[in-house]
This record gives sequence, structure tokens and C-alpha cells, in this order.
Amino acid sequence: MLLRQPKRIKGLDFSTETVLEASVAGRFLMLTVFTPSPCNLRCPYCFVSTWTDPTNSRYLDLKVYGELCLEASMLGAESVWWVGQGEPFLLRWWKELVEVSQKWGLWTGIFTNGTQIDDKTAEFVLDRRISLYMKLNSLTPDVQGWLINSDGKAYLDKVVPRIEWFVERGMTEDGRLSVETVITRLNYGEIPMLYRWCRDREIIPFVEMMEHACQGAVELDVTPEEHVALFKELQRIDREEYGFEWDTVPPWAAYRCRNIYLGLAVDAWGNVTPCSGMRYRLGNIREKPLAEIWNSDQARMFRDPARMEPQPWDGKNLGRYGCKSHAYHVTGDPFATDPRCEWFKESNQRGMAVNGGNVFQVGRSLAEAS
Repeated sequence: MLLRQPKRIKGLDFSTETVLEASVAGRFLMLTVFTPSPCNLRCPYCFVSTWTDPTNSRYLDLKVYGELCLEASMLGAESVWWVGQGEPFLLRWWKELVEVSQKWGLWTGIFTNGTQIDDKTAEFVLDRRISLYMKLNSLTPDVQGWLINSDGKAYLDKVVPRIEWFVERGMTEDGRLSVETVITRLNYGEIPMLYRWCRDREIIPFVEMMEHACQGAVELDVTPEEHVALFKELQRIDREEYGFEWDTVPPWAAYRCRNIYLGLAVDAWGNVTPCSGMRYRLGNIREKPLAEIWNSDQARMFRDPARMEPQPWDGKNLGRYGCKSHAYHVTGDPFATDPRCEWFKESNQRGMAVNGGNVFQVGRSLAEAS
């Protein structure tokens, strides 16, 4: 079988050549924004749950977001991603935000729990230049319920048919649909099955490690050995069953995080950070234009591979640093490499062989996991 790279989510992931060229040229590729919307779920691992605004300022409004999208497009941006300080589809003016971002030629990506996507919303998304990441941590109601602090069965009854609806209407054909799954000790044994569920439907599976940004994430996490074993098993599944090849690098299976090279993140108060999870303030768009922050010496340091990549850097591969946000949470150093990278480096050096076996049997019960 001729092995190939997995399909990329449209508007979020870029080719290695594109990222390298942009890195050398100082080109801005992607804006990440947090919308000032509430959330109808209370996920215990949520990395924004403890966020406060150090400037005590008001939320950004639609006018400011529109100006921000224009600034990003003038810097060369191709896409804007809403990570959301809540559920983006609960934002009163979410449609207007789509329209204003696409007015400036930006592809729109949205991270969503999917519960607010009714038929009219789904048709709107389908007809626009939009990619979706939809949250699905488990197909087991009790486990899904634990991980959203809500009714797991009601969630699955709402969200799974909507995912299937998008699949049936061809949203997977150009990489516009992904399912986001967070690795926890509650859903760990089910993830390979859920991964196949996505691959069989040509949905892009987005399996990710948690950032230790809150105590809930720390308590729900699995061991280093379990993380490595899971990534190796998903790697084997892709190679043997789907013909995909990729390296095992945290925090995402099948993909690398290269977001610090792509652009900047702006929270709902206007604070600018190197990436979506890292609460390291580079400035505020109410105080300085986005271009001035992007071109500042401090921001440039975060785009220097010789500083950000594990050393020695080979001059080619970007994104071997793991998750910069997690690294900052656990080390306090914004330029640190994710300590979890060592887990995979050591397992590769040992030639670690992984056999899923009983570890990955669906049916590892909630009682056993907790």
C-alpha cells in the first residue's frame, strides 16, 4: 500500500512548504479569535474555564471583530478560527461575524459542541466557506455525559445525527468536517473505535491531549505510557487500515501543532497571545494595531524555529515542540518545549512496539476508569 499524508482540515492546517515559506517571509496565515459567547456545557477539562481579563475591559463587539478580520487579511491571512470562550453558535451575531470575516476573503473555522446547530444553521454552514470541529468524546452516553457535565444521551441524540447529516451532504469531501476528541481516563479505551468511526466516514479525527490548564484536566489525564500507547495504536490503524503515515508528536494524533508560526490569537477582551491556549499577553488590539503586535520583537521570537523547536533544529520540520500552551502551564516558560515530547522520543529510541490488545477494548467501564 502506498502511504500518504492524512487529509488536512481546510483552513486550519497548511502544508509544510506553506508554513516554512510564511515563517521565512513573516507572513500571517491564520487568525484565531475567541467569541464572547456563553456556553451551555461545563466540560471539566476546559482550558478557558479559569480565564479572567487582566485589563477589566469590555468584550469586543462585531465592529471590532470586523476591523480585526480586515487587519488579518491585509497581513496575508487565509482563515479565521473561532475557538470560543463559550459555544460560538450561542453568540447573538454569529452569522454577521461569518459574513464580515468572509467579506475580507477569510475561510471560517468554528470549534463547536454541535448542540445549537439546527436545520437552518446547518444549511447556512453548508453553503458558506466554513469548516467545523464538532466535539465528540465518546459514543457511550454515561462517558459523554461525564465529560460535558450534562445529559450524555441527549447530547449524542442531537449531535451524532447532525454529524451524519453533514457527511451525507458531502462536507467531508474537501476537509471541512472534523470530530474533536479529548483523551481522558474515562474515554481512553474507546478512542480507537471512535477514530475508525471517523475514518470510515471520511471525517477528520482530531484526537488531542489535554492542556493542564485547570485541576479537572490534571485529574482526568492518563499516564505517559498510556498516551504513547494510544498514539502508536492510532498510527498503526492509519498505516495498516487506511494507508496514512504520520509521526507521533504531542498534542494531536496524526497532526502537529504549528499554530505559533501561523498567526496570533485574540481573546474576547482583545488581548493578543501567541496561540489559543497560552495566556502570555503580547498586547491588546485596543491599544495597538494587529500588524504592530505581529511585527514586534517579542512576537517574532515566538516564530523563530531556532528558539521554539527542540534543538538542534534541522531547518525543515516544524511543530516538533508539542503544545506550547501546555508547556507554559507546567513550566512557566513561554519558550519551553512540551515535556511530553520526551515520552515519544524515548519510546521511539527504544523501538517500543504497541499491541492494542485488551487496553483498547470498548467496554472499559466508567467504574473501572474512575
